[in-house]
Amino acid sequence: MLRVARAIAALLIAVATSSQASVIGFDDLTGANNDPFYFYTEDGFMVFPGGGADWVQNINYGKPAPSVIFNRGRNDPELWAGMFIREESLQPFTFSAVDLYSSVTRIPYRFIGYREGMPVFDVSGTMPNTFGQFVTAFNTEAEALIDLLYIELVNPFVAIGGNPVGFDNVVVAVSSAVPEPGSMALLISGLLALTALRRRIELRRQ
Repeated sequence: MLRVARAIAALLIAVATSSQASVIGFDDLTGANNDPFYFYTEDGFMVFPGGGADWVQNINYGKPAPSVIFNRGRNDPELWAGMFIREESLQPFTFSAVDLYSSVTRIPYRFIGYREGMPVFDVSGTMPNTFGQFVTAFNTEAEALIDLLYIELVNPFVAIGGNPVGFDNVVVAVSSAVPEPGSMALLISGLLALTALRRRIELRRQ
C-alpha cells in the first residue's frame, strides 16, 4: 500500500508540472513580403531581433507561409542574425524544436536558453543543405526551464549568388501552475496516512 501511495504521489507531481505546447508559426504577420521584422507576439510569446543582419517577413513562403528570414546579397560575406523569444508575462518555458530554412546553403545554428540572466543551455549544430525546404532542428535540452531564448542562424557565403536563411514553427511550452510546496506536502502526507490506516484495518481483519 505504501508503494501505491508513493506512486499516486509521483503521478500527482507529474500532472502538476505538465505543460501546454505552443507553436510560434508567424501566422498573424501583416504587411508585404520583405517588410522589416521588428516585433511580433503569438500565443503569449514575444519575438524580437537579437542582433546581426536585418530580419524581414517572408509572407510567401514558410511551413506553411509565412516565416521570417534574413537575406545575404550576391556580394555579401557570410552573415548571421539572432532572434530573442520570451513569454509575455516572463513565465519560465521550455523550447523543443524549430524549423530552419535555407535556399542553397547548409544552416549553422545556435540555441541559447537563459534563466534569470544566466545561461541554462547552449546548443549548436549545422543542418545540411535543405535545397529550399524546411528541416526541423531539435533542442537537446528540451526539458530545461528558461525565461529567454536566443536563436542564431548563419547565412554562409557561396559563390553562386545571394541566399535567404530563416525559420518557422518555434515549439515552446509554458509549465502549468504547480501547487505550493506546502500544499503538495500535505496532500502526499494525507495519502500516506490514509494508506497506513487502511493497512492497519486489514491487519485487524486477519
